[in-house]
Amino acid sequence: MRLGLYTVRRSFVSFHRHNVHISNLIRLNQITEARHYFDSLLPHSRNVVTWNSMLTGYVKTRQLAEARKLFDRMPHRDVMSWNVILSGYVGSFDELEFEEGRKLFDEMPKRDAVSWSTMINGYVRNRRMDDALKLFDRMPKRNVVSWNALLTGYLNVGEVQKALEMFDKMPVRDGASLTALVSGLLNNGQLREAEELLMNEEMKKIERAVDAYNTLIAYYGQNGMAGKARKLFDSIPRKKCEERKRIYKFERNLDAHKVFDEMKFERDVITCNAMLAGFGYHDLIGRHGSLHDALMLIYNMKTSPDQAVWGAFLGACRVHKNAKLAEVAYRALKQIEPDSSVPYVLLHNLHVDEGRLECAKKIREEMDRLGVVKQTGFSWIEVGNDVHVFVSGDTSHLFSHEIYSLLESCNTIVKDHNSYTLI
Repeated sequence: MRLGLYTVRRSFVSFHRHNVHISNLIRLNQITEARHYFDSLLPHSRNVVTWNSMLTGYVKTRQLAEARKLFDRMPHRDVMSWNVILSGYVGSFDELEFEEGRKLFDEMPKRDAVSWSTMINGYVRNRRMDDALKLFDRMPKRNVVSWNALLTGYLNVGEVQKALEMFDKMPVRDGASLTALVSGLLNNGQLREAEELLMNEEMKKIERAVDAYNTLIAYYGQNGMAGKARKLFDSIPRKKCEERKRIYKFERNLDAHKVFDEMKFERDVITCNAMLAGFGYHDLIGRHGSLHDALMLIYNMKTSPDQAVWGAFLGACRVHKNAKLAEVAYRALKQIEPDSSVPYVLLHNLHVDEGRLECAKKIREEMDRLGVVKQTGFSWIEVGNDVHVFVSGDTSHLFSHEIYSLLESCNTIVKDHNSYTLI
């Protein structure tokens, strides 16, 4: 009996060591090395976790053909194996690949909440909200993740009223639900509705509601509404954000470096987001152009930096025309959000600004090759108590003729100095 337990324990340790090594290689994007190591293992040295780790590496790097070959070879698949390959197919904007994902979903011997949410998210990403809703209605047991997926989808396609109705129907809401709604309202130019939502005392009872307030405070700070930022901040329960209070002061005399160094809590993603987004262009980066300091700040974060952190840093690199550091942020953003056009566009425009037209051309070619589509641009401005939204190509605004006439005049001036068009 003792010998049997020893053998089982030894096998477990062996599996764990191999799986950790493969996972570490994949985390470093060393997929070829991971596959060589995987192939060097004897069949009895691999378990389903080993196969899933290798499968995840291929899906993560969008090598779907290799992922499918591996998936088809698996001697045993669990629900995670199916979910990983499913996420690869339905995360694609290619119609054939997406439909193959739906076929896999229908063939799954067992589905869990992740399976359903992954498929719903796929429809949402492809703006097929009718299909997403049909699947949502079929879901045997819904969780807050599936509700949030549908909520976000409606906001992304501008169906704000449906999103509000969905939010009202949610049996359970979390901080992600509230943050998604606030962010969606702001993105659709409905500042007043976002403000009214957060004035509701019931919203403050939601777990992690502070993230939604942070979103609106950051919006105020980035749009020069310091008074509103402070007023909203003071309305948040003190126990939720006492130690973060100094992050969100947007007064001009604030020394961002000093504030950050004085803080007594762990530096997390939200802290660094605020440093880079709230202060980035004014203090941390704008005043001295200290991009290397900002990069060290990102590398020293206790948690993984998200797209907001790297996006702010990449934007600052463009402002200060530092292509070398921009490449660092560009690569990081591509790993976090491979389908987002933001890193491609920012780096492309930086190359154009600096006259590196061949480099800019290669970025565009890579976008075309990967099927990355530039999102429709929009902006808004608050005049008095009204928010005016401008969507690229839209002519519904009362003064659109005058606005486009002025823009055309500006564009003519720009073209006289630079024959290469920005994207």
